[in-house]
Amino acid sequence: YRTPDKLISGCNITEDDIEMWLAPFNSGDSHVLTVTLPQSTEITAIKIYNYNKTSEDTFRGVKTLKITLDDKPLCGGQTVHLRRAPGSTHYDFGQIIDLSEKQDWNDHDEIVSFSKGDPINVRKLIPDYEISLLPAGFVYQIYIYSSCGDPYYVGLNGIELFDQQGQEIELSAEQVSAVPDSVNVLYQDQQIMRGGDVRIPEKLINHVVNDDSARNSWLAPSFLIRVTECT
Repeated sequence: YRTPDKLISGCNITEDDIEMWLAPFNSGDSHVLTVTLPQSTEITAIKIYNYNKTSEDTFRGVKTLKITLDDKPLCGGQTVHLRRAPGSTHYDFGQIIDLSEKQDWNDHDEIVSFSKGDPINVRKLIPDYEISLLPAGFVYQIYIYSSCGDPYYVGLNGIELFDQQGQEIELSAEQVSAVPDSVNVLYQDQQIMRGGDVRIPEKLINHVVNDDSARNSWLAPSFLIRVTECT
């Protein structure tokens, strides 16, 4: 049942392998997935959801690939790296691969595409004469184990990420999530919170940090919490 047609079923953020594609993999053999359109169509990007059955089964997902169009290479003919799926459905883990040819690709450069779809030239980030000590990856997670004393809730006013040049990395609401999401999880089956509590994860990246009204903060029940940011 894990056949190629499941890739276009529209059910992408799932842990149900009935909605996934799986095939044998033999190193050195050819493994090709083909999408045929009824007519010539311009495409700017492809969004790929890696294999997400369980945290252990995510190791079956694709790590590297190349993309062609009518047998002509895209992305400069270079290797595209995919991030491993999270093994959960707490956030949209789809990865956008930018297919535009605006970049000046080099023959020996590797391209990494983040969730925003911005290709990053890895070799330009790390010069040959310098070893980078900076962490690099796709999914950054903050594990919160205790509050400052409140036995029931924990919260934050904001989070900012900075690149190696010290510039803030712009994030969108789709790129930040939390487990549990917010205090709204306490009222899912009740009518007490009509309209919902506004202290949700996306408030962590709205750049309003000097506000004591709590409307621009995030708050959640204080059992083990994982704040996840995808960059």
